[in-house]
Amino acid sequence: MVAKVKYTVTFYLDESQVGRLEKLREAYEKQGLNTTPKGLFESLMTQGSTFDIDEKLAYAEYVAGLRRHGQTAAEAHQETSARLKKEKEEK
Repeated sequence: MVAKVKYTVTFYLDESQVGRLEKLREAYEKQGLNTTPKGLFESLMTQGSTFDIDEKLAYAEYVAGLRRHGQTAAEAHQETSARLKKEKEEK
């Protein structure tokens, strides 16, 4: 007999991580993937074997084209913020 056990894990995100998650959601939305920040975060955190939030966000940012290889989160954030601001102004 196998017993089923359900665990609940709570993650606390700082403001920069929430901002990065929102930028990811916007990037995925442009590709046609509509999701909530919570849904996106849950999806990211259930993939792979690590629970390092920054590592998960960094990889997702790289895949979404928001970060170049070797670029720090701060550099990516500045670059992405500037690009998104420019895109909004052009609309």
